Amino acid sequence: MIKNNVRTGLIVGLLLPVVAFGLLFLLNLAFLQSETVNFSLKQSTVALFSVCANLIPVLIANKYRMEEFIRGIMFPTVLGSFAWFLYFDPMNFFGS
Repeated sequence: MIKNNVRTGLIVGLLLPVVAFGLLFLLNLAFLQSETVNFSLKQSTVALFSVCANLIPVLIANKYRMEEFIRGIMFPTVLGSFAWFLYFDPMNFFGS
């Protein structure tokens, strides 16, 4: 069982997007190299999905009222969201 503390949430919040990015990147690469599947994702979409992967354990922890774990996992999620926004700049706020 997952412990209800901030440190565990931070560890999960930092590791899960890295693992999700790796899996989604490899899956997208397999789709690009496949001749039968005509589907691919942009790198920004893969990165956004990997940050959003943190929402799954948040929903599970919310069911069991693990507030400290949720607090720990949301800190890297928010930082990752800001990093995604600054790196990819989807609305061109900072100019080209």
